[in-house]
Amino acid sequence: MTLQGISFDRFILWAVAEKVATLNQRNDDRAFPEIIYVRGASGEFVPVLRGTRLRVQTVVVAAKKWVFSPNQIAAEYDLSERCSRFLCSPLSGNRRIYCR
Repeated sequence: MTLQGISFDRFILWAVAEKVATLNQRNDDRAFPEIIYVRGASGEFVPVLRGTRLRVQTVVVAAKKWVFSPNQIAAEYDLSERCSRFLCSPLSGNRRIYCR
């Protein structure tokens, strides 16, 4: 027992559980239901497609820099064409599109 009344083992267990909960925490944006935010390797939140772990940045780069069409993006990343059109459109908020 420590001076605070808890054992060292219990404290370590609590600290590990707290760390795991923090790492698993996701912040979803209701405006974009198919995009979730997960912690990347740097500890910062990164937007990814729900259920795919594909970064939104990857799809945007494919559309903007590599000039891929929504059909090409869908084929390359195994997404539905509807999902790739959703990600490539600038005004895609508040529309529910299933990416799988």
